[in-house]
Formats: sequence, structure tokens, C-alpha cells
Amino acid sequence: MTPELLAQILARTPGWAEQAAPAGLDDTAVAQILGETFKLAEETLAPLSSTADEAGCRVEGGRVRTPEGYGAAYRALGEGGWLAADLPEDLGGMGLPLALHVAAALPMEGAALPFMMLPGSSRAAAFCLAANAPDLAAEWCPKLAEGTWAATICISEPDAGSDVGRIRTRAEADGDGWRISGTKCWISFGDQDMTDRIGHLLLARTGAPEDGTRGLSLFLVPNVTDAGAANGIHVERIEEKLGLHGSPTCVLRFDGAEGVMIGAPGRGLPALFHMIERMRLQVGTQGAGVAATCARLARSYAEDRRQGGAPLPHPSR
Repeated sequence: MTPELLAQILARTPGWAEQAAPAGLDDTAVAQILGETFKLAEETLAPLSSTADEAGCRVEGGRVRTPEGYGAAYRALGEGGWLAADLPEDLGGMGLPLALHVAAALPMEGAALPFMMLPGSSRAAAFCLAANAPDLAAEWCPKLAEGTWAATICISEPDAGSDVGRIRTRAEADGDGWRISGTKCWISFGDQDMTDRIGHLLLARTGAPEDGTRGLSLFLVPNVTDAGAANGIHVERIEEKLGLHGSPTCVLRFDGAEGVMIGAPGRGLPALFHMIERMRLQVGTQGAGVAATCARLARSYAEDRRQGGAPLPHPSR
């Protein structure tokens, strides 16, 4: 797939004209935006893919070390405005329509899917904060969009995967704030050395266990406090995931970590769906991006491959 073909597909997408007009996007602007993302995918992200999967991520001194080149690539995405291009401009984004953001993400997802897990969760977290916590959004969203801070989603626990109602991580009131204690697993980029700060959007229990999901509240738990001190978050290990060695899937232990509640008590799961919805959309974009990359590589291989000798007449019977 080329930028030109993707622009044509976008132009034929139902509802695109209604999105493009208010944003002042004509065909030329769309082609330029897509051209830049294809260039970024080819020149910056694709070279990371094979080397990152081979090198993987590792834990050193209690912190996750990512493959060489990750930090520079993440800064490049932030400087170019690609981390949260559809975020409103007053929160650090470019205000692009969602459909154009998805189209622009396709080549990047196809070039380095494991790496793109962090931009995906950080962007989704920015939208969640914007919908539920305006004061936090004003502080965090510009940092997430520029790539100096990042964010994760913390739901699952060792004995509470898809059964969210069984979550046991606790949040206890502590003055004007909260203290979070418990263990979370399968946290993509739960720790990394690419940004100055990491904010975990985390579900924790503020109600009784029998309250199920209605006893869960949503918190923002940074890896370092506002004063710059470590915040009681420990990396226990990195999970093994085939094809995702370039994305550290962490088990995190929270020991009285400081957190700020997002939204209303007991309404954590509905609030978090603002993040979940965008991350689920990213999954679809990942699939389409990888499929498009595979198709391009297969076609290139077929066109260049030479096989067999000169054709001969059919043998006589």
C-alpha cells in the first residue's frame, strides 16, 4: 500500500468529507500527512523491528532497558506530533480527524508493532484523562503528546485476568490522596527508559470485594512523585511473548504508591472505557497495518524472485 492509495481509500470512506471539511483538510494536505508517516515508518521505525525482537527488553537495577534506538524513535514521533495527532490542539495534539489518525498509524503499526504499543496506550490515556479529569489532563496530556511522559493501562492481576470483578489491588485514602497496594500483570511498557515519567491508569478496589466491578475506582499512579521520588512501584519480571520481545510486558508490584483518583469512587471501569475503546481500535489498526506490510513484502518478493528454466514444449504423447 502506498500513501496515494491510502489517501484514495480515505477519500471514499463514508463520512470522511464531513470530518475533513471542518478540519480544513484538502487532498493535498492529506497526501502530505500520509507521506510523512510512510517516510517515518520506513526510515525510523522499520529498522528497529528485527533488531528489537532479537535484543528484547531486560531488567537492570530494577528498571526496564529497551532496545537501542527506542528512545530516539519515540522522541521523533513526539516532535513530529504523531503520538496523539487526533488529540485537541489545546491538549497538545493536532486536532486531526480520527479516521486520518488511523490511516496515518497504519504504516507505523506495520513497521514496528511492538514499539507502537507505547504510543497507543499513551494516546488512549490522554483521551481518558480529557474525558474524566480536566485538571490532570491539562498537566499530563501535553506531556503525553510530546513524548516526554508516557502512560499505561493497569487492569489485570495474576488471579483476575478478564474477570475484572475479582481485582484485589487496594486503594486506601491518605489525606487528600490515595495509597495503592497490589500486583498487576500483562502491563505493556509497564516500565521503560524512553520517557521521563510514566503514569499508570490503574483500577483498584475502594469498595468491598462483594461489590464486584462497582467497588473499583480509577487512579493515576505515576512511577515518580511530583517531587521526583520513586513511588513504590517495582518491576517483578518481564513476561515472555512471542513476537513482542520489543515490548516489555511487565508484572508490577505497587507498595503504597501515591495515586490520584480519576472520576467518581466506584465508577472506575466506566471511566476507563474511554481508554479501552481507543486501545481496542488500535488492535484493529495493528492488524490492518501488519497485513498491509505483509502484502507489500510478499508482492516485492514475488516480483523479484526468479525460478525455473526456459519453458519447453509439451512432451509428445
